[in-house]
Amino acid sequence: MRVARGYATTDQVAIGPAFLAVRATAGDRCPVMTPDPECELGRLAETVARSRAQLDHILLDVAGHARQEQLQILKTHCLLLADRRWEERPHALILDKGYSAEMAVRQTTLELIAHLQASDDPYLKERSVDIEQVAERILRNLGGDHGLDLAQVPNGAILVAHDLAPSEIIRMQPGKVAGIITDLGGPTSHMAIMARSLDIPALVGTENATQTIQSGELVVLDGRRGNAIATPDPSTLRYFHREQQREHAEERALGSLRDLPATTPDGVEIRLLANLELTREVRRMAHYGVQAVGLYRTEYLFTDATPPSEEEHYRAYRQLLHGCAPHPVTIRTVDLGTDKTAPILDVETEKNPALGFRGVRCCIAHRELFVPQLRALLRASAFGHLRILLPMVSTAAEVVAVRELLHVVAVELSEAHIPHAEQVELGAMIEVPSAALTCDHIARVADFLSIGTNDLVQYLMAADRTNEHVAYLTDPLHPAILRVIREVVRRADRQGVEVEVCGEMGGNPLVVPLLMGLGVKALSMSLAKVPHVKRIIRAVPYADAHRLAVAVLRMDETAPIRDRLERFYQDHLPEAAAASALKITLHAQ
Repeated sequence: MRVARGYATTDQVAIGPAFLAVRATAGDRCPVMTPDPECELGRLAETVARSRAQLDHILLDVAGHARQEQLQILKTHCLLLADRRWEERPHALILDKGYSAEMAVRQTTLELIAHLQASDDPYLKERSVDIEQVAERILRNLGGDHGLDLAQVPNGAILVAHDLAPSEIIRMQPGKVAGIITDLGGPTSHMAIMARSLDIPALVGTENATQTIQSGELVVLDGRRGNAIATPDPSTLRYFHREQQREHAEERALGSLRDLPATTPDGVEIRLLANLELTREVRRMAHYGVQAVGLYRTEYLFTDATPPSEEEHYRAYRQLLHGCAPHPVTIRTVDLGTDKTAPILDVETEKNPALGFRGVRCCIAHRELFVPQLRALLRASAFGHLRILLPMVSTAAEVVAVRELLHVVAVELSEAHIPHAEQVELGAMIEVPSAALTCDHIARVADFLSIGTNDLVQYLMAADRTNEHVAYLTDPLHPAILRVIREVVRRADRQGVEVEVCGEMGGNPLVVPLLMGLGVKALSMSLAKVPHVKRIIRAVPYADAHRLAVAVLRMDETAPIRDRLERFYQDHLPEAAAASALKITLHAQ
């Protein structure tokens, strides 16, 4: 029994025979030098053009059934291939040093990756995988290699590979593989995003899975612990088969709650809202028993080299609002930042983008990007109940500035006789310490507040949640985090303004009773978490949640807080706790 460890994209268990997809590294078999530079320049230009055409063909092939974020990932690879550096730098190496086309591409790739790896931003570091995948496509085409043939993967197998390009994953038949394991990748890599969007359990970034796992042997992908177990012993295999059976039984039990209200036994209603990434997810909301949207992110519209038009914004928002009407839909304005949208912003990448020019501060400064979004939002408001949410708010003045801008846009639309709602609620995200400490000021100029616990934790604790060296500090159960949440709720209540929680904490059944006791009456989460949260709400009297919060706020360490929450959960839902104890344990987010 051998184990490979990595980053899991889901907490599910997958079991199946391994299919090891191995390909030779194209650059390893390339000639180093060339006697004919002009011939190499021609080969390179033709090959880059062919590589672009291949990706364009794949985009057309999957456009009818792929999700928007899947298409955006492929478009990112198309944009990388269109980058002039794939021609300028290799050209220089071919002409100045006599490199072959293959060697010039390989050297250019190493230089680009080294530049990204020098960044302190984990997101930029993970983009080096995209560079490598694009280079691999060029090198394969230079050598006449057509890449992996995933049609050979048996149904129900767990695919094991050094890496998989988004263009390879997106063409896989739904339900064909039980899971995917790769050596490369990270939690925010395009490989991980693509697997999640296709509902395929995956374990990425194992570093050595292709050396640890042999083709044909049985593999257990344990998403809860982030492990891949090759040739498990009989007792281990029996354990994970039982876990799969429990998962299926729990899904059936949770399905019975779909049409029941999220109300405590003593009659207190907690509003459950959905976090959505794509408009097509609206069709799945009824299946999970949720009607309103608490957070719809709009960043995917900004992944191309050029910003989206007003009409592109409008079509997406109209479809979403119309699909959810008459229930409220909270759309967050784009959280632009120089780490992810430098080409659009036309500014230099910052050394510390998390504390830089991002969120609402960036939108206010770049009205040429922001106004089309606001115009589209107001136009779409004619089709449903729109609420606008501002990210990364630091001061009340930022909310006032956007409200004034919204008024100007509304007047322009009215003068042009373009329909729009007369009143649209404007909310602010509470993610940074300044906003938390002055939330009463912000509540005077905002219609609602939404606590983004993921960023709030890292900013309050001054610890990057993607940095393994300080990960122990990014615990959302730290007393400082809990006290801030309670204070935000109290100050907003005095202003008569509702507070929602839309970060990871709001979707964790273990923490929900504590949030209820702290006064939170609205929780927004991914669709799959709604039934789990509804179950605990219906089992916990509000009075018990309040007593829990009073006791927890007296504690000064995270470990006893976590123990108290686990005991509370087990006391109120003993059967569910036994069936899903591994799934509800709260880790640092």
